[in-house]
Amino acid sequence: MNQIQAWRLLWNSILVLTLFIFFILTFTPRLCLTAENQTSPIDAELAGVKLGSRTEELLKLYPSIYKHQLMLGEYLYEACNQQNQEVFTFEEGPWSRGYITSILMRVEEDVTVCRDETGALPDFAIPAITPQGVRFGDSREKILEVYGNP
Repeated sequence: MNQIQAWRLLWNSILVLTLFIFFILTFTPRLCLTAENQTSPIDAELAGVKLGSRTEELLKLYPSIYKHQLMLGEYLYEACNQQNQEVFTFEEGPWSRGYITSILMRVEEDVTVCRDETGALPDFAIPAITPQGVRFGDSREKILEVYGNP
């Protein structure tokens, strides 16, 4: 084997490995998130949005939700329950386009986060509750009662 053949073999090996990693990173999260037979007893749902659901479903539920893109490619969809100052963030990761990959919820003390001169985040009466009835701020005992020990 001469030097040119060795370089070609090395180049082809790197190319195949790169394509394999691309396939795994691109398609595996979608396959996992769309699995119909989830056996986990933990609710993967908050504010009426199921983790792994299509982004279109979120937009149907909250049509005027605020959308912006971060520097690394994530899309954040945000809304606010202005009465309780609860901010909801639904993330669509760059590795899983079209799917909600995380759901975050926080209470803001700064009212300008929900309201400013431009109108800020859309106001929805979003329930901060899981399908099992656990609300944001519930005690540890309540969570353990509903879901059991981790």
